[in-house]
Amino acid sequence: MTDDIEERAVLARRGIMDHSDCEDCVEDWTFLMRQGRREFPLGLRTVLACLAFAEREGAVPELPADWWVIISTGGINDDDARRGGPTMDVFKAWPGRAESIVISQESYMGCTGGVAPWRRDGDTGPSYYAVCPLCDNPIQIVGLFRRQEESRARRPYGRHHRGDVPGLCRYDEDAYLHCPYADPNHRTDTRARRHSKDPTGRALYGLMRGEFDRVTLAWERFSGIHLGPGAARDMLRRWRDDQGWRYYDATYGNLPQMLFFAAGGQNLVKRYIVPGSPLHERLKGVPQVRLAPARSRYVQVDKAGPGFLTLDFLLYARRIEWDGQHMNETFRLRGLLGRDDGQQAFDDLTLDVDQDWLSHTADAQPGRDGRLLDIARETLR
Repeated sequence: MTDDIEERAVLARRGIMDHSDCEDCVEDWTFLMRQGRREFPLGLRTVLACLAFAEREGAVPELPADWWVIISTGGINDDDARRGGPTMDVFKAWPGRAESIVISQESYMGCTGGVAPWRRDGDTGPSYYAVCPLCDNPIQIVGLFRRQEESRARRPYGRHHRGDVPGLCRYDEDAYLHCPYADPNHRTDTRARRHSKDPTGRALYGLMRGEFDRVTLAWERFSGIHLGPGAARDMLRRWRDDQGWRYYDATYGNLPQMLFFAAGGQNLVKRYIVPGSPLHERLKGVPQVRLAPARSRYVQVDKAGPGFLTLDFLLYARRIEWDGQHMNETFRLRGLLGRDDGQQAFDDLTLDVDQDWLSHTADAQPGRDGRLLDIARETLR
């Protein structure tokens, strides 16, 4: 068989090029090819279409069906390994804020107006930027104005931009490497610390001080455990002494949980519990425990009979899971009977973190708790 191709095309550049900023085509990734003196782009979708044809014709071994499902649903566009991290479905407009806004054309334009510093114009057209809700690094918003027929049923998304965006925020490599949105497979020291002048750490400190009443309410909604003024003061002092704002595990999204994470077992006896919460349901099945009605809207954990009851709770096992571009953060809560043997009191609870806890608690309780805010001002000077 004679070859009717006069000169074969070869790669002009080793590597794949990110083309997702282009709003005029559907190719997120391209290869630069050379044929003689002519250079031209070859889209990854074209390569995949050729591969599918070759598979049907028996020219290559059959590929797993799951692999094609991932490709057809857009998984190739969010290739974590090539991008250096997964994409995200949330953003915020400025660093230093505890907010997590779902990315859409409406929400993005409503928050930024689509003007500088969020919009930057270049030779190939405008690019749109925002801030990572967790690590305060710049992110780029992709596919914001794609036509519906070109969207391939995919929403606009964000991904880290590894460089400064003037007027918006600066890029911090250490913060990026410790961000769950950067690399879900990256393993770092869970007690790794920010430097003392880190702006995100300082913002977390200020958030704890200025929103402490809402931090405690978010903790209650998460765990089912009420924090009265005395217990709140004790936990805040521990957090202060341990400089909890400096740990990279601490983010804007999980600040309420960080009061208790890695704090060890905490006494549950005489605590007030939210009726109907998952913890309340678990405690109903512990024979040694009596849930006494209280004058407030809570029930109180007490012993069911004579003798002494030791019952602690432990918050541990932080986990990050992914559903497409959506991140879900969980902790496990365990009950322990007895200080010596630490018998498990009930099956562990797996509890979801509300990444937008600040706005949700503000909506649920518009008024402020002056006692808790005074405690925070006195403890965190």
